[in-house]
Amino acid sequence: MVEVLTRLGVPDAAIKRTAGTGLVADIAGTGPVSDAPGPKCIALRADMDGLPITEENDVPYKSRNEGRMHACGHDGHMVMLLGTAAVLLAPAVRALIPANRTVRLLLQPAEETEGGAEPMIKEGCLDGVDEVYGLHNLPFVALGDLTVKAGPVMAHVAELDVKIIGRGGHGSQPQVVVDPILIAAHVITALQSIVSRNLHPRDCGVLSICGITGGTGAYNIIPDVVTMRGTIRDFDPAVFATIESRVKDLTHCTCKAFGGSAEVEVRPLYPVVVNTPAEAAHVERVATAALGAEHVSDVGLPLMASEDFSYFIQARPGAFFFVGTKEDGRAQGNGLLHTATYDFNDKTIPIGIRAFLAII
Repeated sequence: MVEVLTRLGVPDAAIKRTAGTGLVADIAGTGPVSDAPGPKCIALRADMDGLPITEENDVPYKSRNEGRMHACGHDGHMVMLLGTAAVLLAPAVRALIPANRTVRLLLQPAEETEGGAEPMIKEGCLDGVDEVYGLHNLPFVALGDLTVKAGPVMAHVAELDVKIIGRGGHGSQPQVVVDPILIAAHVITALQSIVSRNLHPRDCGVLSICGITGGTGAYNIIPDVVTMRGTIRDFDPAVFATIESRVKDLTHCTCKAFGGSAEVEVRPLYPVVVNTPAEAAHVERVATAALGAEHVSDVGLPLMASEDFSYFIQARPGAFFFVGTKEDGRAQGNGLLHTATYDFNDKTIPIGIRAFLAII
């Protein structure tokens, strides 16, 4: 990536490594100095990482690494940011940017895992930055469309781990065991009552159990332990507090009712992505001018998905927006994010570049 930036014309001194595999690159204007109001430094961010999924697409550019693929389109996001850099670094374009104005490129690792935004911020990636912007592709939004709104656009996320402890034994003697599989089934059912019965109808929340592990593989052994893992999503700390409390109460009480016990861990992760009003309005305004009013809306927002762009936007004013990739009749289809059949639609790339350039 450093080689690409250098080849595009970014000086070595303007490129900084950060957060392990991340990069920060500055593009300074060469035009006349301007005293006009407005941000002196705008940061544009693209995430970089892939996912632990084996790609099932039959395409020439299929991932060559078993168990690893770009199933969320971050490779496309990088190309959009690098394409933006290529345009900005053209001498005629760079001369349009005042010498006292800078565009900062943030190439961020680890969005899908432990989060790369926080370490980048701690290492100074936002020093001197006035506004920060980022984007993500959406396979359920039409190609050519852009969605944005002020306020919450993506949810807070927390991870949930549950260990249900029983007493195992032979499958033919269930009367002498405490069956953690049976308990787990009742816990899952009970947990699904939280959103529908403990949250106000106007509040948004998601609780999904996404994995369950138990047993030895034998057909006649009831295990001692079952583990479950899942995700919690919300837009409000009070809603999260309710969900967390009820998860613990229902799990412990259900296990106790069946003679077992439980260990419950809830780990809050990325906060809500909250677009600041002025910057969201700026994206809407310039996108409308670049793409047409019929292609700009807030359809589908907010999303219950999460993003560590939230940390950037907590530290500086900014906005996170979305570009559609859905194309009827596309040979590769319109696979959803985080699936083995996801295939980024390259026709989205010029749209993302146009949006980034319009923001500047």
